Parts: sequence; structure tokens; C-alpha cells
Amino acid sequence: MAEDGKFHAFGSQTPYSRLTAVDSDEEDPRESAQTPYFRKRRAAEKKILSRVSTARPETDSFAQRLDTFNQQLSHETEKRRKFQQQIRELRVLSFDEELLRRKINDPVDDVDTYSKNRLSKRYYSQDTLEKLLKNIEPLRVHHALAKIHAPDFEQPQYANYAVVGVVAAKSEAKQTANDKTKYMSVQLSNLKQQLTLTLFNKAFKKYYKLRLGDVVAVLNPQIWVLRERSGFALSLKEDYDSILEIGHARDFGLCKSVKKDGSVCLAPIDLSKTQYCDYHTELSFNRTASKRLELTGSSRMFTPTQDGVKQAMYMSTTRKNGREQLDGLMVADASVPREDAGRLYFSNPDASKAFFDDSYSNPKLINDLQSAKARLARVKTEKRLRQKLVALADGDTLKDTSLETPETRESRQKATKAAFDPQTMVRIGFNPTQRMFQKPQEQGGAAARSERVAQLLSTAKTEKSLKRTREETLRRQRIYGKHETATMVELSSSDEE
Repeated sequence: MAEDGKFHAFGSQTPYSRLTAVDSDEEDPRESAQTPYFRKRRAAEKKILSRVSTARPETDSFAQRLDTFNQQLSHETEKRRKFQQQIRELRVLSFDEELLRRKINDPVDDVDTYSKNRLSKRYYSQDTLEKLLKNIEPLRVHHALAKIHAPDFEQPQYANYAVVGVVAAKSEAKQTANDKTKYMSVQLSNLKQQLTLTLFNKAFKKYYKLRLGDVVAVLNPQIWVLRERSGFALSLKEDYDSILEIGHARDFGLCKSVKKDGSVCLAPIDLSKTQYCDYHTELSFNRTASKRLELTGSSRMFTPTQDGVKQAMYMSTTRKNGREQLDGLMVADASVPREDAGRLYFSNPDASKAFFDDSYSNPKLINDLQSAKARLARVKTEKRLRQKLVALADGDTLKDTSLETPETRESRQKATKAAFDPQTMVRIGFNPTQRMFQKPQEQGGAAARSERVAQLLSTAKTEKSLKRTREETLRRQRIYGKHETATMVELSSSDEE
């Protein structure tokens, strides 16, 4: 038994001694006496245990994941800050002043490299333009609309960039809200889409003489986000040399269509392709198609509209699950005339004319008004005539009860009720005062009928007797030659006769 106990104790200590030998740093006394297989196995166990002890647990707690996320966010924010700082250090505010003095005015017939428009005049040679726009990324209007988009409307990620477009329209000089500075809006176009450039204060004084049809490059303009983040505009405030006039666009033109108010459209167009803007081209197409049955339908030639404003789509990139994807961005097309946008509905043409013309008088309303006045005059004349006839002898039949005062009507009703008691009306067989107690025809209807019923119930007896009279009994005795017993039948007012 003792030997068995020793044996069990030794067996229970065998795995523990093996683990302690592996975990401890002391040399196992059995290694020198064991085979190389034991030494290799012990080395493998040590290696596995060291990896397990240094490895991070597979599942982290919420606090650990939140801490990791905050570290990554701070790291990305710091990288972004450094990148923006580098961009600001490399950004320039004006073109080279010495190169800007090399201005020319040569008639040409070639294509501008930066705007891709044909030029009829050049204000700078090609070599000078290359030097002026060196290390500057040119962005045409549709490129700028694709790079600067919702919801952040951030500037393009270039150290220096220039928005290139044709001056399509200019507004009049306006005063700011505090009436201290002037500003104006300039429309930059690629002869298809438009982008607004607002010149404030010193920039307005320097560049308010920009000419229509000139191709210009605006250096690093500021982004002005519109209210409710519905769009953006470019802006300049300082008097730096930020606008470079490249040349005059040969194909620049304005739409000559006449609008409903008689004014000219003046939307920018490309004369090499069309004489009219897209809006009036589609309008003309719809008018022609409405006259041909095979062309009628819900299809349209150009882009859709939203709230009466035509839309244009530009492609931008978004990151989703670590990958860049193309995303369509709908932008309002400023070339569509705002006064033609939307649609008003009227009940008739006269109402439409009166809405747009304050001095217009609807003839139908005038005729209706005259008819109403004539009808009121006839009613007044009729009342005066009835009042005169009532004053004559035997004129009660012409009396209009609607002309009586409440006191006169009440006294007449009391006199009538005293003269015609319920028994008298039973003998007569009907109520001769019914017309006197009812209201005029103008107040007819269910309410008038219910009031007449209430009046009859108030003047009639609740019980009626159908007993034969003495004369009727004697008449029957003479006819039939026998005596009949008189019977009496009583009916309540609710029984039908």
C-alpha cells in the first residue's frame, strides 16, 4: 500500500514537475541525461509560451477599442494638419508681376491650352503663359464643380490652382449690407456650365472692368459657401494680381431668344455649335413635338429640373470601405432664366393676365359686379313698393313678413292665435294661419320645416274627438230607420288619420 501510495504520488507530480521545469529558468537536471528529442521539445514549448505571453488578446474591451480609435483619429488629424500647413507654405497669392507686364494684343485663330477654347485674340504669348502658370494646376469650370462639392466644399488638394473660364456675364455694382464696400458678381463659364465669382472691396476696384468673352484664370480664390450649404461661389477680396486675362474667346456668344416679358435671353452659348441656349432649344423642340402625335410623350432632350431650376451632373469620388467610388453630384445650371422657372396655374386667362399686370381689369368681374348692384337695386325697389301697398286698404295679402319688426310680428301672432283657437281649426279642417306663422322662402329648408312643425304642435290639441254630431245621428236614423248607438273614438296626436 505504501508503495502504491508512493507510486500515485510520483505519478501526480510528474506533469507538475515537467511544467515547472519548462517555466523555470533553472536548468533541468534531466536534460543532460535525456535524448536530443527531449531538448528539442522543451525548446519548442518555451518558444510557444513566449509567443502566447507577448501576444495581444484576440478580443479587446470597448475601452481598448475606443482608445485605439482615438489614437488613429488623432494621428490622421495630425497628418491632415501637416499637409494643410505644407499647402499654405507653398501657396502663392498673385502671378509674377514681371511676367504680367509682357502683355500683347495679337489677333490669332488657335486653341487655348488651358481653357480649350478657340481664341480670336491673345493677351499673352504661349511661352509667357507657361511661365505664369508653372506649378499651378489649371481647373476648367466643370473640373472646379467636380472638385469642390458638398457637404464640405473644401478647396482642391493642390498647392496652387487656377479656375479657368470665359467671362459670360457681369452684374451691376452693389453695396454690402453696411453700405461700406461695393461688390459685383462675375459668371465664369465653359459655354455650358457657369460658376459665380464675387469681387469684394479692393478686388472689385481692380477688376470691375473685366470684358465679356475674355478667357481668364483666377488664382487660388476663396470658397464662399452659400446659405444652407446649397452651393458655393468663388470670391476675391484683396487687390493681388489674382486674375490673368489670357485672351478673347472666338466662339463666345449670347442666346438671342426673346422671353415672355419681351427681353432677350442672353445666356452664354457656343457659336460653333448653336445659336440658342439649351433651355430655348428644348422649348422649341417641345412646341414642335406637340404638333406631331408620334413625338408626344414624357421624354425630354436635356437634363431634369428641380424646383424649376435645370440641373447638371458632375462626377466626384467618394471613399467607401477603403475604396474610391464615383458619385454623381447634381448642380443647378445658372444659364436657365429664373423668371421662366417654375409653373403657375390659373383658372382662366383673365386671372393670369390680372396676376402679371396690376392695371388689368377682368371684364367678367366687372360684369358680375354690375349685375350684383342691379339685383340689389331691384330688391330695394320691391321692398319700398310693398311697404306702400301694405299701407293701402286690403293690402295685407301683399304684406311681406320679412319687413316686419319682431315686436309687430309677435303681436300679430298673438291676435291670430286668439281668433283661431284649436277647436275652430278642427271644425275648419286646416290651419288658415299657417302662412302667417311660417318664415319667408329665403329661410326655407329643413330648419324652416322643423320650425313649422313645432308651431303646429304648439297650437293643436294633444287629443282629438271624432264623435258624431246630433245632426249626423238624426240623418242616419232617417235613412236607415233604426237607432244607432253613437260611438266615440279617441286618437292621440301621434296616430295617423
